[in-house]
Amino acid sequence: MNIILMVNVLHLINNPSVFLKRLGKSLKPGGKLVIVQWVAEKMGYELKDWDADDRARYTLRANLHRIYDADFEVVQIKDFLPMQLIYICQPSFHE
Repeated sequence: MNIILMVNVLHLINNPSVFLKRLGKSLKPGGKLVIVQWVAEKMGYELKDWDADDRARYTLRANLHRIYDADFEVVQIKDFLPMQLIYICQPSFHE
């Protein structure tokens, strides 16, 4: 088993679907992708000066959309960090 860890970068990737699909192909069977990502619903005050488009980029829905579009499934979400969620993912495709 192996693990790929990404911290606060998902929103910066130009084509997350292609990028994450390539990562998924490099995982061994049973491997996991762990994404730690800011989430607007927990950021509150930090978002007060952001426009709607910026806020939308960090929502739970946007994060899940990026993950599922790349043929991953979220097997668990950890919610103990103050401004981030941890998505534990596995590829939903099999080669």
